[in-house]
Amino acid sequence: MKTGLSKLLVLPLALLAVAALAQPGVDVRSSVAFDVAQLEDGSQYVVDENGNALYAYVRDEQGISRCYDDCAAEWVPVRVSSTSELSASEELSEARLGRTSRRDGSMQATFQWWPVYVSANAEPGAAVSDESGEWLLITPEGELLQDALAQAADADAGSDDEVAAVGSLSSGVFTEAQAQRGADVYQQQCAMCHGANLRGTPGGPAIAGGLFDLTWGDQTVGDLYTYVHGNMPPGRAGSLGNQTYVDVVTHILSVNGYPAGDAELTVDHDLDSIVITD
Repeated sequence: MKTGLSKLLVLPLALLAVAALAQPGVDVRSSVAFDVAQLEDGSQYVVDENGNALYAYVRDEQGISRCYDDCAAEWVPVRVSSTSELSASEELSEARLGRTSRRDGSMQATFQWWPVYVSANAEPGAAVSDESGEWLLITPEGELLQDALAQAADADAGSDDEVAAVGSLSSGVFTEAQAQRGADVYQQQCAMCHGANLRGTPGGPAIAGGLFDLTWGDQTVGDLYTYVHGNMPPGRAGSLGNQTYVDVVTHILSVNGYPAGDAELTVDHDLDSIVITD
């Protein structure tokens, strides 16, 4: 009976994998050669054998892809099979290469556990900037290259020295929608350590209530942003995209009673000018 049950369990899984590979339009690569390219500022990032930039999606966790349907049409998973050859150039470590299973039964290549994608909107051999801050290039060390393309575009536009002024916290410097975006990211990335209600756990301090007032009173939103950006999520600090960290900060401020306003807070604002008062 055990043998028959095992066959019944294994056969559907095998059929699922075959069906996934047979889906129209699904390109399964027989090989992927990981290589390195360089931006004008000298930053290095990982590409495939055709020079196409390979991207990581910041919402992917522990090697699990969360990009399907319309998302996968714009950010195309680099699909492979169990027999596909994965290789790395001399600048890269083959130990960082891997595979992960997708929910449709297909497999996707990974680099430093990040499932990798190519942009359907990029010219061959070119890298594109993603305004959402959720699709980032990957460094040869397996870290996410923070907003390098966006920063390069800002530099070309001569905007590096321009810092937008913003009001006080009591006047409302973020929107409710922005705080909600930050809440969604917080629950996915931060709640495990700091608690769903921001009141802390044995693994992380409270960032709401009296301890927040004691710790952050009279410091600035820029200080809080720097702390969040430099420490969260554990082991992947700085991996969420600069604007996403600002959104998380607005969630923290909202939970601590600061009001929402009519305009969003962005990385272009002078965050260090906004004082957190208890």
